Amino acid sequence: MELLTTSFRERGFQALREGDLDAAVDLLAQAAEADAQDAEVQAYLGVAASQKGLHGEAVRALETAIRLRPQEARYHYNLGVALEMAGDAAAAIPVLRRALQVDPAYSQARVKLRELQDRDCDLGRLRPDSAGAGAAANLAPWLQPGYSSAAAGAAPELSSEVSRPAMGAGEAFARRFGAMVIDELVVTCLGFIVGMGIGFVIGFAAGLAGGGQVSRSVGVVIYFACLVAGVVVEVAYFAVMHSACGQTLGKMALGLRVVGLDGKNPGFWWAVLRGIGRYISSIALCFGYFRMLWNPQQQTWHDEMARTRVLRA
Repeated sequence: MELLTTSFRERGFQALREGDLDAAVDLLAQAAEADAQDAEVQAYLGVAASQKGLHGEAVRALETAIRLRPQEARYHYNLGVALEMAGDAAAAIPVLRRALQVDPAYSQARVKLRELQDRDCDLGRLRPDSAGAGAAANLAPWLQPGYSSAAAGAAPELSSEVSRPAMGAGEAFARRFGAMVIDELVVTCLGFIVGMGIGFVIGFAAGLAGGGQVSRSVGVVIYFACLVAGVVVEVAYFAVMHSACGQTLGKMALGLRVVGLDGKNPGFWWAVLRGIGRYISSIALCFGYFRMLWNPQQQTWHDEMARTRVLRA
């Protein structure tokens, strides 16, 4: 039964990405029936149903997702948009406010809330029939941040925040641990190479100055210089890779990606801050890493510092 549920789940997600709403609704409904505790399936079912114009089913599915995972801001946001598409924009406003209470940095929710509040119409008088198929087509992009459609009928391009099913805390921790092991091996090799270079240069210079003799104090200088260089190499590795690619070599291997508040690669200085926070976490008994197990957004301490999240690639 578990394999069958997984099949419905993944096929439903794929159908939604490809814009096949009929198949998506059918497959996700079967996955939801097989596992009523899968919040992500309920959320995707709500998105697919809303885009298809099945407003009642969409609202019920998204409300179920929120009941299962009340601290997931995306679910509140999608419910707010589904309510708007159903013609109940007045009910959508408090739901969008709730999304911002859960995640104050949720820019899409803030923009949508402002749009609804600024409308020059009486939201309370909107009727469900005002959001027909044409309205649904126009409003559908708001369901999923980052949606774009260059041509009518084009398959939706979903942002990393929505298009990739959320990982469970255990899976996310295991993947990130595996990526960390790979990255530490890479950083250790880079640090060794840089340290050898520093040691050679300082030792050679000291030898010339001392007539071929290198004192113990020079050895201490080399040790601390290599230590500092190792920290710089580690922070630089993560900062450059995350800001340029959103991934380190370890994350590439384990299918993970770091994103900022806008769903894109974090900026360089945010990535530097994240790298520093990561180093502090690693020397503080790794407490900062384990925080992701109880954080509703699966953020480590250094993710919170740099306002980043780690998602499926």
